[in-house]
Amino acid sequence: QYGVGPGSIDAVTFDHSGVDRYFCVYKPSTYPAPQPHRVVFSFHGGGEDARTLLNPSERFIQQAESNGYVAVFAQGSSRSNCGRDFSNTNNWSDQDCNASKNIGYTREMIKRVMRDYSVEQTHIQLAGFSGGAKHIYRMISQWASYDPVIRSFATISGSLHRANFKSGTLQYDSVNILPGVPTNALLFQGGADSIIPIAGGLSNRKQELVASFRFKVDNFVALNSSRTAAGGYNLNADGALRVNATPIPYPLGPLAPAGVVANLYAAGASPLGDAETVAMVAPGAPHSWLAWMSAEAFRFFSRF
Repeated sequence: QYGVGPGSIDAVTFDHSGVDRYFCVYKPSTYPAPQPHRVVFSFHGGGEDARTLLNPSERFIQQAESNGYVAVFAQGSSRSNCGRDFSNTNNWSDQDCNASKNIGYTREMIKRVMRDYSVEQTHIQLAGFSGGAKHIYRMISQWASYDPVIRSFATISGSLHRANFKSGTLQYDSVNILPGVPTNALLFQGGADSIIPIAGGLSNRKQELVASFRFKVDNFVALNSSRTAAGGYNLNADGALRVNATPIPYPLGPLAPAGVVANLYAAGASPLGDAETVAMVAPGAPHSWLAWMSAEAFRFFSRF
């Protein structure tokens, strides 16, 4: 319905945990090819669905086409029945559907794409916005050795730690990524985001306290640059993490607007292999997927 250009789209429904789940697959005009295509899995924000990033205004599908990627558009669970819903009520929230169901759905979706499409079998890329970004953080935290390797991901907004005030009680919704596997990470934050404020604190919904963007960056720098060959952490004498990463300016693409600041934290010679963390901030950007960020995401994927 969006006139996506020279490629084609498959819509796939399958049963998971007794309910219908759904995703879309964009096949670029070069598909199929003698060599498998790279593949990226995208995760929409809360209150959206798989069609959101398919919209040409987001420029995500155009980037998939020009870079020769198979692009998969996942769909979260309905607030009403934890299954398929096309009324923009889908999310990845613990409160509405157990997160393990959405992690399980993601594993099954990836397995089906790997089985049914000519894509790379050893590495995958991820992209997500807001609640979809947080779902990616859960994946990093919970991914197992038998899962396909996540080569890199790019996220816009999405909280690691949040406290909600509901019915007079304080409820915590947090993700501990430090047990996860080092993964190349592009983390974007809008300076004018009022739902997940860059400095942390109370959101504009007046019900949530969220951690700062700096806190999230520090967590991923720690994950990507302080692991040991045995899977533990390098610690200083006082027990603090020994983070072996120094930020350097990260080069932006031609579509990035003036004023965007990006820093690269490179892991260096890590026993587990190098992993990079890029922190990117656009001072006036709101809580939204930005079309130019689609180009930055694919530029980042191309590094690995």
